[in-house]
Amino acid sequence: LPAALNYLNERRQFLILNPQHRDEKWKTEIIKGRPTKTSKPKDPVNQYEHAFGNAHSIHQKAIYSLIDDSVGRLHTPLTNIKSELRRFIKHGDETLVSIDLKNSQPYLSNIFFNPYFWSSQKSAKKYDNIYFNLIKATFNLLLTSNNKQTKTSNNYTKQITIKPTPLIILEEIRQAIENEYFINAGYNEGSDISRYRNLISNGELYGFLKDQFSVHLGDAFKSKRAVKGIVFTVFFTDNRFQDDTKKLFHKLFPMVTKMFEMIKRKDSTLLPRLLQSIESYLFLQVITKKIASKYPYIPLYTIHDSIVTTERYVDIVRKYMIEELTKHIGIPPTLEEEIWCPSKLSNENGKYKFVA
Repeated sequence: LPAALNYLNERRQFLILNPQHRDEKWKTEIIKGRPTKTSKPKDPVNQYEHAFGNAHSIHQKAIYSLIDDSVGRLHTPLTNIKSELRRFIKHGDETLVSIDLKNSQPYLSNIFFNPYFWSSQKSAKKYDNIYFNLIKATFNLLLTSNNKQTKTSNNYTKQITIKPTPLIILEEIRQAIENEYFINAGYNEGSDISRYRNLISNGELYGFLKDQFSVHLGDAFKSKRAVKGIVFTVFFTDNRFQDDTKKLFHKLFPMVTKMFEMIKRKDSTLLPRLLQSIESYLFLQVITKKIASKYPYIPLYTIHDSIVTTERYVDIVRKYMIEELTKHIGIPPTLEEEIWCPSKLSNENGKYKFVA
């Protein structure tokens, strides 16, 4: 804890003296009838107090946990703490390693292109029923989440208020996709669906998009951060909102875009909620459960789309992540490992660096 607090204090002082390096708080506002992203600098003092609270909770082992009733995500001090501070956390005396699913939202979206995911009937083939079970788990969560309270072992409570997705909307999407989409969707090697899946499986989607967007729309789209913002715009904005980036993505991946638009036809929040529900189900109900049942002594922590364990168990956890994600999504994932070590926050002189 002292080392983490020292880092927090130095970072707070640095940001107070150098406001140009403060993090931005983004939000979307409707300006002249169009969704527009606006931002303002975050307050370094508020950031310090929030980070201190999480760090102190972990140090005192006052660990709360909350299952989000809207999409089934698990929230703990570990998920809420700043990513830099996680580098100071250990499991006893052992170093921790996070194994992250790269490009998780585009990767998970690949399941939508499997007809069995949308099927309302169990298949005669046992293997295909993993998709049936997955769609039932995620759709059931979306259908039933409404004004629930979740209690944890230490009586931590939080009120969740979210309007459930009506069954009729999900049935309409299911029927439209089964009737309109898969009849016309091409799965040959030259189709944009096949290209989309291959790029994601090889970890090349963002690089491909960066090249395409910088050529067609200018150098402002050369950074990975800019491309990531474009992908989020495609996934999460209303179908009625169209800009040059969405139009170009549609041109590059017409059938992929059509699938996303069909899901968002009546509710633009349904696509991101479906993806987060799928993520929660796979990481909390499938992967970690399977590992824990076979290796109950392995420490496991989740941060949404990543699993954290100690160095000696990384190979086992990685193996199960690849196996289960490939089985459920249909293509192998790209994983990235990060060793949690405070020294990575320092420069060659041993001083903390606060600017990438």
